[in-house]
Amino acid sequence: MGRQQRYDRTETVEKAMNLFWRSGFSGTSMRDLEDCLDMRPGSIYANFGNKEHLYIESMDHYADKTFTAFKSHVENAESFMDGLGIFIRQLLFTKDNPCSCLLAKTLADINPDNAALRNKASLMIAEFEDTIVTEMDKAVTSGEISENCDIRALARIIQVQIIGLRSYAEMQKPKAVIEKLVIDALKIINTKATGKF
Repeated sequence: MGRQQRYDRTETVEKAMNLFWRSGFSGTSMRDLEDCLDMRPGSIYANFGNKEHLYIESMDHYADKTFTAFKSHVENAESFMDGLGIFIRQLLFTKDNPCSCLLAKTLADINPDNAALRNKASLMIAEFEDTIVTEMDKAVTSGEISENCDIRALARIIQVQIIGLRSYAEMQKPKAVIEKLVIDALKIINTKATGKF
């Protein structure tokens, strides 16, 4: 009979994700992970392989949480735009969470030679674009978004706006300044979605 795990894997990956999110892949040492996870090196290697494998699992966890939150906010709000606004504000104003996107940070942080992590981050960003398109397609059906709207192009604009807002918010600007930028970004998105200037 195998040895029973004495830790909660999801909780452990959540801790690793938060550490990587704050410090980046290259800025996180194995010693940092040992201290954060309260695990010995052998346990980390036995359960997750190496640091790269743990990072990949952390990205999966991050993407799952982010995509689920986006869909939940959009589907439970009165409109796609209302849900999008709630989602963006949650990303920017949740206490103790880094503002920056872990996936965008991965592309900026990872050495170009590490194709596995860069490709994983790129793929996940593309998957989020697909998720946005799916939700916008429902908004087209309901009449909220114009049938003439190129929702694929708008999904990319939404991603660019979100990544830009999150990067800017990392500079610790006053909340009122960030909120004004959110309002302006949502106006731009809504204008493109409805065709109403």
